[in-house]
Amino acid sequence: MDSKEFDGFLNSVQSNIDWTIDKVLKRGYEVAPQEIDDYSSLLKEYEFRNLVVFELYENYFLPQRHEFELQILKDIVEAVVKYQPWSYVVGAAASGVIGGAVYDLLKRLLSHASAKFRDKDVGRSKLFNTIKNDVLKIEKYFREHRSGKIGELEICLDIDRDRLLPLLKLLGFKCCRRKNRNLWVRPD
Repeated sequence: MDSKEFDGFLNSVQSNIDWTIDKVLKRGYEVAPQEIDDYSSLLKEYEFRNLVVFELYENYFLPQRHEFELQILKDIVEAVVKYQPWSYVVGAAASGVIGGAVYDLLKRLLSHASAKFRDKDVGRSKLFNTIKNDVLKIEKYFREHRSGKIGELEICLDIDRDRLLPLLKLLGFKCCRRKNRNLWVRPD
């Protein structure tokens, strides 16, 4: 790309950015710092579901990634998100049972993907099984604890932060960011 092409490209992108900012400033927006990210709500938005899919893909499926892995993860994430909304209507009294059902769905889907690869691609089978095992660790920990700081969770669960975060998001946890505490609270 020569200098003239670059300048044209740059001007085009800057024009798009200007248009977006101008529209937002004209419309107005609320400036209220959020202290809690509630992923059970955020996952209703397509962008956040994709974020979780890509975080799982990036952190569990190392180089030599394939599009089919991305599609399988997308199907799993979509299933978990679609399954969750009815559970919030039932009420807090049943949340332990329903929360367990969400864990069960996720573990079953991961087990299914792992089993499907087992005879033909053991390595890929192990990747899905690793995710399932990490979900089991999270489930066990949060049966006994309502919340945990991310650093403590990494140590207690022996799961790298980059792998742990998308799973907590997918499972609908809340993240309290007050004073850099980064406290993760199970959904109730």
